[in-house]
Amino acid sequence: MYEKMNPLEIKYYCFLKNDIYMLLVHHTKILLFFYKISKNRKYGILLRKLLLFYRELLFNKLNVKDVYDEILNSIYIKLMNIIKSNNLCILIKNLKTRNIRGFDFFNASALFKNGESFLAVNTGVFFLSHTLVKSIGILLMKNISGEKLPFPIIFSDKFLMKEFIKTTSAIICENHSKARYKMGIIINDDHPLLFGIELFCVAHEYSHLLFKNINNDYSLLNMDKYYNSNLIGLIYSNEEIAADAFAIIIMRHYIEFDDYMDWFLYSPQFLFKILSNCDEITLYPQSKTHPLDIDRYNYIKEMININKYNIYDNEINIIWKKCKKRVNNIFKKYKNNNKIYFPILEEIFNLI
Repeated sequence: MYEKMNPLEIKYYCFLKNDIYMLLVHHTKILLFFYKISKNRKYGILLRKLLLFYRELLFNKLNVKDVYDEILNSIYIKLMNIIKSNNLCILIKNLKTRNIRGFDFFNASALFKNGESFLAVNTGVFFLSHTLVKSIGILLMKNISGEKLPFPIIFSDKFLMKEFIKTTSAIICENHSKARYKMGIIINDDHPLLFGIELFCVAHEYSHLLFKNINNDYSLLNMDKYYNSNLIGLIYSNEEIAADAFAIIIMRHYIEFDDYMDWFLYSPQFLFKILSNCDEITLYPQSKTHPLDIDRYNYIKEMININKYNIYDNEINIIWKKCKKRVNNIFKKYKNNNKIYFPILEEIFNLI
């Protein structure tokens, strides 16, 4: 199945396999259906050659195009500047950043290997953050702030809603190819809402590395200066919650010396508001190591504690209510294709 792939390519292919299979099914469903009902071996071998060729094209396209190494490095440098300027904590030595190709949306981790620390972020964190902000983010700013957009006829509410549906479907189905939309013409890569999501994710993982260096003694970080006693009790009870809390502290200090607009600090609340809405459709299996998205939304909202963000959340609810049925239908179709055609693909690829 991995002909002509070196070990690194095989690793990347495994990250992208779901995307590739979804696209193969989308473009060759009729051919796969004929094999399913005929089980003709000769036909299957011919189809295998076609699928292998197409799979290689898709792999090269997905593997090369959307890699966000420069963004990760830029965010890491800004994170270090915030920590140094405000003397927030110790700086971790021998820390390396690593962008992992693959598009599971919220996949980032802190790694320890051979005496070195790695801050690893999945490409999907950046990719889908961009597509979320450049669809529903635009609608929020348009409806709440009254910001005028270029080309209002082309980038209508209907168009932006369609792109938001694609992105939420990509999150739910773990199929980023549904969200190919990019629109730097309207929102720059350094927009506060987009940058806020990215900084929050990187700062969260940095916090895990920091906690290891201080033996999880959270009292050394003086978080009680920022949160009430009830929140401190919650923060000290769970490392993931503590990492979210310290990431928000870092973000607050960025605002202090850069005055970077209120959309910036809203970004973690924005992210988990959308993720928790998506969970309504999927009853998505939650990580055993992380709190539920809805729980993260609730305590992050309390940590940020800015009342006007309730208006933003209500606007997201209005948009989501209009989109939910269509996203649910896409998810049902995805589950059906996954169940029927993925095993057929595996069977054909294993033909000799």
